Amino acid sequence: MASKQPVRVLTTAAHVDFEPTSVTIAIGSGDKTKTFSADKSLLSNSSESFSRALKKEWKEGEENLVTLPEDDPEIFALYLQAVYHAIIPTMRTQNAQEEDSCCQVAREEYEKLCDLYVLVEKLQDNNVKNLVIVALSEALRTVRLDGSRYVPDAKAVASAYDGTPEGSPLRAFLRDCWVYEAAWDYTSEPHLFPQSFLYDVAVAMAELRTLPATSPPQNPDNYIGTAVEKE
Repeated sequence: MASKQPVRVLTTAAHVDFEPTSVTIAIGSGDKTKTFSADKSLLSNSSESFSRALKKEWKEGEENLVTLPEDDPEIFALYLQAVYHAIIPTMRTQNAQEEDSCCQVAREEYEKLCDLYVLVEKLQDNNVKNLVIVALSEALRTVRLDGSRYVPDAKAVASAYDGTPEGSPLRAFLRDCWVYEAAWDYTSEPHLFPQSFLYDVAVAMAELRTLPATSPPQNPDNYIGTAVEKE
């Protein structure tokens, strides 16, 4: 079948420089620092932040070296997988899943995906942000080995809200997970939920519900305790 996209494009529309220059990215600090090598053109085309940092007039662009001391090398490695191959390898093998509880496996995956989204928010890479949302949705639909599906837990939500602005698609996704999918007894650390997240969930649930035929607060008997008679 012929492609629906035009094959002939403007000369200015070429995406890849076939004389690539390698750039080194140092992630983390101290003993935990890890260096990565990536194609300069590919990173610049994918990320607004890298595009600006790697311009020749800046030190990073002249030396082809970018340092991100506050970021996690493991999460940045996921980012490069997404940039180069449009995949995000966070699924554990069945044997690896059996070593931990299904709940723990799901939590760890959600935490990594949310941390990746926060990194990509910082790097201003909209394409990879969209990939992360797709991966989160796939994880949400996954039936684990115990027959259950899980939603992102408080730790993942806290990380996401700490690293994204108001109105973020990731915030909307997490809110809707808890509005449509979650049971409250799933979370083990409810105190970690940001107040802004709980507010978003409360507003969404109030907007979604239909007014019931009867409202419990209209009947005070629902809240009155048993009277104690004095002797």
